[in-house]
Amino acid sequence: MSTRHRPAVTTIGKILITLLALALAVLAYLDAWIVERFNGQKWALPATVYARPLELYSGQAISADAIINELQASGYSNKPGGPPGSFYHDGNRLLIHSRPFTFWDGPQLPTRLALTFNHQQLASLTGNGKALTSARLEPLEIGKIHPAKREDRLLVTLDETPPALVNALLATEDRHFFEHHGIAVKSIARAMLANLRAGRVVEGGSTLTQQLVKNLFLHDQRRYTRKLLEALMAVILELRADKQQILEAYINEVYVAQDGQRAIHGFGLASRHLFDKPLQSLSSAECALLVGMMKGPSYYNPLKHPQRARQRRDLVLDLMAQQGMISSAEANAGKQSPLGVRSQSDIDRQHYPAYLDLVRRQLRRDYSPRQLDSEGLRIFTNLDPQWQWHSQRMLQRHLADLGKRHPASEGMDGAVVVIDHSTGDVLAIVGGRSPRFAGFNRALDARRPVGSLIKPAVYLAALENGYSLASLVSDAPLTVRIDQQDWQPQNFDRQHHGEVPLYRALANSYNVATVRLGLTLGLDTVGDTLQRLGISPATPLLPAMLLGALEQTPLDVAQMYGTIAARGFYTPLKSIREITDHHGQPLRRYPLQLDQRITPAHQYLLDIGLQAVMQEGTGKSVRARFAEQQRLAGKTGTSSDQRDSWFAGYDDGRLAVVWLGHDDNRSLPLTGSSGALPLWADIMQLSRPPAARKGMVPDAVQYLWVDANTGKLSGERCENAVYLPFLNGTEPTDLAQCNVTRNPIRHWFKKWLSLFD
Repeated sequence: MSTRHRPAVTTIGKILITLLALALAVLAYLDAWIVERFNGQKWALPATVYARPLELYSGQAISADAIINELQASGYSNKPGGPPGSFYHDGNRLLIHSRPFTFWDGPQLPTRLALTFNHQQLASLTGNGKALTSARLEPLEIGKIHPAKREDRLLVTLDETPPALVNALLATEDRHFFEHHGIAVKSIARAMLANLRAGRVVEGGSTLTQQLVKNLFLHDQRRYTRKLLEALMAVILELRADKQQILEAYINEVYVAQDGQRAIHGFGLASRHLFDKPLQSLSSAECALLVGMMKGPSYYNPLKHPQRARQRRDLVLDLMAQQGMISSAEANAGKQSPLGVRSQSDIDRQHYPAYLDLVRRQLRRDYSPRQLDSEGLRIFTNLDPQWQWHSQRMLQRHLADLGKRHPASEGMDGAVVVIDHSTGDVLAIVGGRSPRFAGFNRALDARRPVGSLIKPAVYLAALENGYSLASLVSDAPLTVRIDQQDWQPQNFDRQHHGEVPLYRALANSYNVATVRLGLTLGLDTVGDTLQRLGISPATPLLPAMLLGALEQTPLDVAQMYGTIAARGFYTPLKSIREITDHHGQPLRRYPLQLDQRITPAHQYLLDIGLQAVMQEGTGKSVRARFAEQQRLAGKTGTSSDQRDSWFAGYDDGRLAVVWLGHDDNRSLPLTGSSGALPLWADIMQLSRPPAARKGMVPDAVQYLWVDANTGKLSGERCENAVYLPFLNGTEPTDLAQCNVTRNPIRHWFKKWLSLFD
């Protein structure tokens, strides 16, 4: 070589060495990046949200049908002697083979349960042939909290994947998967020829490894540079991971279906979504359908295009038979079988957007968005499927019936909140007439005037300030001067009732008596009472507040009435019970919190006043529908110009709040009594009355017969006598004139008390 060419050769050599060094650096970077991503957290896993587990115990008031409804919602099949996830109902016996499940307090193994029923009661319970005092079934999954990309997946291992699915995948996508090292040269050559003929990228020739690399690490644009990088990264991945790891990652990554805005990734979740059963339970035909859908999840969607999906499934079965993975007879049997997918209505039925809305809001206080949508948290809530389904059905039925009977109510909507008032657990949330679809959540966000629902706060303040249930209050005409204008509150019946006992003014919701009482006590006193009950009234306080010119949501009302129902204990309402990480390790508990805001004696007196609403006041039209011994208390509410129809009421265990109205604030042809109350009664039919109740009357309270017209002491056989409780020191001392009647009417509460003697 001449000395003249040596500098050029040296320069070229340096360039080649530099390029080689750069290439090695790029390879080293790609290698480190791929290993880190592949061995670390590959996916942003959404938080999974569960309902409460179904607790079973002997003597429980529950029907076999109620349990079966929950089992079917969880994907259990009706199959005698079947595998975990099956049941069989035979007369008064229900046999359940439960699935394994990891609760917040540890794993639970599959158990063969045998339940016997006596009418609507669980009479006996055995597990694996041994008598049990209690058992717990895995909770219903009610939703996910998704990452920004709205991808959802249920991770499965290769051991949990049926061989038929792996065979279908290899037969359709990459029959030489276990032979190549990341790329298939023949497939690439065939694809390049097709692309050259078309003048653009129309075919990929990708192996499963290349597809996985594209989905995990690269974008989806069809360019030659991306294909080269994809091939290089596939080779690196094959050198750094074994075939089993790559196959398992692919099974969890692949995009299979679409559920609204949620993208279904991985065969584990796709199996649950389409067939409502775990992946390992799928048949060869069902596996073929899932693999076939990969080619076009929308085009081959079996819910919308069953014929296309069937043709694609049958093609996959034929490919499996041609490659000796299944017999021709098995392929033909699979092609004759139905698709077996759930209906769209079944899928929609398991959506609980209103309740999930409350869960998200309460979670934000303790967790960051990244934790919620990427770390696979498991969130156990207090949602009770029985109350949720029942409340949804009742609201839809009533809105339909009211629309037929009252044309002016057409387009009316509503909301329902049900809680366990002893614990503050929110059992059901219905945000509107279409409860399975996300939208405006009226239960949490519809701030509406509460009308007469506010009145218990006024009467509680009176009882705490020396009044008794027999104290006379004036319902005579009243004029209040406000900002140089006169305000004259009116009763609903446009009548005035003179001097009435305090409990009757509450029971019949007399507006004038309530305003006069509230003004006598002072607005600040009533406002303080509302604060203790859990309601924050707006300031400044105005007289109209006493009649419910105060905007609250149904959830706010449930908080207020929950304090009254829970014997005066304020308990923050909560939707969440426990949270664990993806592996089931406990992270956070949400224990019971109690703060006594009302003394037992004052709460008891108010409770009697609210029971009077149901016995002889605005709620009496539904009282006969319930058991005689069932404690029922509540209050109707109708806002100005009848724009809102409310009822809030409770028994010994449950409290329900119902609101009906128009979103545009139009008037209704309904009051609280004619609109919300009947719906509330239908919802509360699900509740069971207690068999007995002990220690009902506080020590500081005594019962006396008094004259309803004067509030003075009377006798059981005297005309107009009522049997009322009094806080010691507030009982009347004067005697009323007694006109003895031959047929005394035993007062409702005296009769009710005797049921528990």
